[in-house]
Amino acid sequence: MRLGKYEIGRTLGEGNFGKVKYATNVETGKGFAVKILEREKILQLKITEQ
Repeated sequence: MRLGKYEIGRTLGEGNFGKVKYATNVETGKGFAVKILEREKILQLKITEQ
């Protein structure tokens, strides 16, 4: 999946609120990890805490 100048690749890990994916900056070739949060789970947590 491509998002701007970043290529989002394989899943490195998963947690309660989202996933950590390997991403590459296509301009520089540098790789890094990016956390992708699931909006619905975050909103549900906020509702539960109230």
